[in-house]
Amino acid sequence: MGDAGSLFLGFVLVWSLVALSQGGQRLLAPVMALWLFALPLIDTISMMVRRMLLRRSPYPGRPGALSPHPARGGFQPETNASC
Repeated sequence: MGDAGSLFLGFVLVWSLVALSQGGQRLLAPVMALWLFALPLIDTISMMVRRMLLRRSPYPGRPGALSPHPARGGFQPETNASC
């Protein structure tokens, strides 16, 4: 996914979370929307800091990120995508 795809995906995610957490008949509590947005952000920042502390480039994908952990626990790739 390139820059435009990532930007669009982020926009849709934030717009959806704001729309679902506002108004009289909201489906999510505003705090839940913040947590759903914060989890991938915290994972990205923590991974980049760890890599910089190890004097490695913070940009390439590596198995230390949050997404491969369910696979190490025995989940199949289809199940891992839903986690």
